[in-house]
Order: sequence, then C-alpha cells, then structure tokens
Amino acid sequence: MKLTIFIWGCMALFTGQLICKGVTIKVKYIEDSPTKGIQEAADMLHAKGGGKLIIPSGRYVIRQPVFVYDNMLISGEGSKTIIQSDAEYESPLAQDAKKGTDYIVVKDPARFRVNDAICVTSRKAKTGYSAAFGVITKINGNKIYLELCKYSKFRRDYPVSLQARAVHTHCIFRTFTKKFRNHGKNGVDNLTIRDLTVLGSAKPLKYTNWFANSGLFLGGTNITLENLAISNVAGDGITIGGHMKGRYLIRGNRISHTGYRAIHFGDNAQEIIVTNNIINDTGNDGIYFCWGCQRVIVSNNLITKTKLSGIGGVGGGGNMDRYDIIASNVIQDCGKHGIEFKRQKLDKTRCGKFISINANVIKNTKEAGLYLYDAECINFTGNTITRCAAGVDIRNCAGCLIANNLIVDTGVAVIISAESKFRKPDEFTENNYIHGNSFLKNKKNIVNSVKDKENIIKNNLTK
Repeated sequence: MKLTIFIWGCMALFTGQLICKGVTIKVKYIEDSPTKGIQEAADMLHAKGGGKLIIPSGRYVIRQPVFVYDNMLISGEGSKTIIQSDAEYESPLAQDAKKGTDYIVVKDPARFRVNDAICVTSRKAKTGYSAAFGVITKINGNKIYLELCKYSKFRRDYPVSLQARAVHTHCIFRTFTKKFRNHGKNGVDNLTIRDLTVLGSAKPLKYTNWFANSGLFLGGTNITLENLAISNVAGDGITIGGHMKGRYLIRGNRISHTGYRAIHFGDNAQEIIVTNNIINDTGNDGIYFCWGCQRVIVSNNLITKTKLSGIGGVGGGGNMDRYDIIASNVIQDCGKHGIEFKRQKLDKTRCGKFISINANVIKNTKEAGLYLYDAECINFTGNTITRCAAGVDIRNCAGCLIANNLIVDTGVAVIISAESKFRKPDEFTENNYIHGNSFLKNKKNIVNSVKDKENIIKNNLTK
C-alpha cells in the first residue's frame, strides 16, 4: 500500500509542464550577441516577471551558455530550432593560475574573445568540481580576466606543471549560481524547456569536465524537460545539479552521441521522473545516479549502446540511494552491466536500500544484466534478462528479493558471492530470497560461494 501511494503521489507532481503565467517574448536573432539574442530575450522576460520565451526556427551558434530564470517556459519548433555550441579551442597556461585571483595568462590568446565561456582545467589533475568555469570580461595581451560562475576568485591553484589550460567550452542551457552576476541563489523554480534541438560543438575537446560542457546543466525545483533532441555533446546530455529539492520531469527526449552520460542525477537529487526517453551511444553510463538520490522513478525508457552500464551508479554509499523505482525499461547493448549498483564511498553503510526494479528487459550486456553490490532490501521482480554474460550478480547483499524473473541464454543465471572490502565475514551476502525464477538455456544456473549463509533459493524453474 505504501508503494502505491508513493507512485501516485509522485506522478501527481508531474502530469505536465508547469504553466508560466506572464508575457510572451519571441527571440530576435542578434548576430553580435554571444547567445545570438537568446540571453537578451531571457533577461527581458525575467525583468517582466517571467512567462513564455519562443525561440523561432533557425540555427543559433552560441559562445556561452544561456542562463535561465524562474517562472519561464522556453519553447522552440523542434528539429527546426537548433541551438549549438561553437567550435571549442584551447591554450595551455603560460603561468600558474593562483588561488584568490580572477585571471589567467595563456600561451596563445589569438582565439580568445570577450564574452567567450572558458573552463580552466588540467589534463593530468582530476580537478572534478574544482575546475573553474567563467566568462571572459577583458583581454590584455595574453592576460585574460574572467567572471567566474560559482565564486568570484579561483579556489585552488592550476599549475602549469599539471598541464593546466584554458578551454573554450560550455553548456547550452545552465542555471545561475549565487555569486554569478549577483543572482542571489542557486538554481531556479518553475522552468520548462521543450521542443528544441541541442547540439554540442562540432569539434569537442573531450578531456574537459563533464559538467562544463553538458547539453543542459540545471538545478532547482519544478523543472520539466521534454521533447528535446540532444546530441554530440562532450559531457552529459542532461546534468541535474545536486542538493536540490527536486520535482523534475524528464520526458520524451532523444539523447545520443554523448561524451559522458545521457542523464546524470547530482548527489542528493530528489523527486525525479525520467520516462519515455530514447538514449543511444553514450561515452559512459546511459542514466547515472549520484549518491543519495531519493524518490526517483526511471520508467519506459529505451537505452542502447552505452560504453558502460545502461543505468549505473545506483546505491551511492554513505548517504545512500533509497525509495527509487526502475521499471519497464528496455536496456541493451551495454559495454558493462544493464543495471549497476555501485559504491561511491568506502564506509560501512550499504549502498542502496528499498529500491524496486521491475518489468525491465535487459539484453546483450558484456557483464551482468543486474549487478548488485553491497545493497540491501532490493526488490528485483518480473524482469527479463537475455544474452548477457551473467543474469544477476549478487555480492555482499542482504535482504534482497530476486523473484519471478526470466533469465535466458546467459553465461550464469545467478552469481552469489561474498567479495568485499567493506564487510566483516559475518556480514557477507545473507538473507536474500531467490524464488520462482525461470532459468532457461543458461550455461550455468546458480553459482553460490556462500552456501553456509541463510540465502533462500527455491522453486526456480531450470531447463
């Protein structure tokens, strides 16, 4: 009963895009604008209290992200409205970029222009979130001044010894942060973006950070993204910022040829529905859960040709994922697992709890159809797994239900093992219930290396 209430309660939040009351403004193309007039129109609409922003048909090749506001519905004409990042370029730094400064010195300033978006990063260092992103405000020889998006000054050093460099790269749509242009808060409330084609750079430099050059990098509450075609981006197709209140609907989008993931939930992202999307040819996972994602529904998506897992990172560790539903998806041709539970932190907390995975079709993965690692109370029922290296791979899990699944033509239908860096011997895989499954045409049906534990395995059909 609780599960039913949860599903219907969440769906009631996401019956369609939120209605933006207010004026309607149509974008007027401006050749000299770094966003070809889109940002100017968005700023004007925001000044009037919000409303509808219409982007007419045409190709808008932009040099910095379009920053979006509260109470805004942005709409185009589908495949006729194309918003594309311009060609990326780069230069190594000529001297270290120092913490507490707001400028860089580059070796080759020839291609840099005022109002170009810049990411300061490194080929050697794993800079992660510490990579700095900003917009050029002034150029003096090879000295380039930046208005940084998150903080007014660099928060770390970027040394030449680690091949620090400045890269012209950016998202297509992005939400403001508190200090950028004195916005005053992180994220937006009540935003819909629909009926647009979003393209990355024709020549992306793929080593830059995934959040610097995603198609859309958004945070906030009450956000709807629908009927978007997103392709050829060097980072994620869609990145949802972490630590946001949620209420997202991501529906009916086509995301393909991404350098990283198609859809990436930031840490502690909550109340998200991802449904009826087509995801194809990603450079990492198809859909990725960062740690701490709660009340997320992923349903009725087609996910194909992922470099890693179709749906990955589920679980999280530490502040674990919980109360999520993954249902009725078709996942196939994955370079790793179909659905993967993966730890993010080395601690004693199990990496996922109270997650239901039902009625999915998982086909042709190089590793397991379902990989459960250090999870607890996972409900995996009514799924079909075929032509995978393994059907279900259970490691160090407790209290999981694997029932009424059809597992056909795999190397091993079910693997139960106790390999762990995180558990004491008496905490290994135990109290799991594997019941009523159909195992057909598998090379092996069950490989169990923890037979002394209280795992219940019964009434499975083998043939």
